[in-house]
Amino acid sequence: MPMPEPINALVGENVVVDTDAHLVYIGRLLAIGPDYISLGDVDVHSQHDGHSSREIYIMDARKFGIRQNRLGATVLLSRIVSVSRLDEVT
Repeated sequence: MPMPEPINALVGENVVVDTDAHLVYIGRLLAIGPDYISLGDVDVHSQHDGHSSREIYIMDARKFGIRQNRLGATVLLSRIVSVSRLDEVT
């Protein structure tokens, strides 16, 4: 199934990927596959880690930069709730 045009336009951009689990991914969208996306220079954050909410954590990444803890990550499309440009998060 081809991806909708909007997500294709995000390739090369820093994005926030919300999942149906307790994880959020912040990184550069590198590629879109048939059932996954690939990210580079990624910060994988668990809501169970730390004391800040997901929203505050994302806003800090926008304000201070991505705190990379992975060179890359692959996320299954079936687990993704939303994908947004990091610089469009308010």
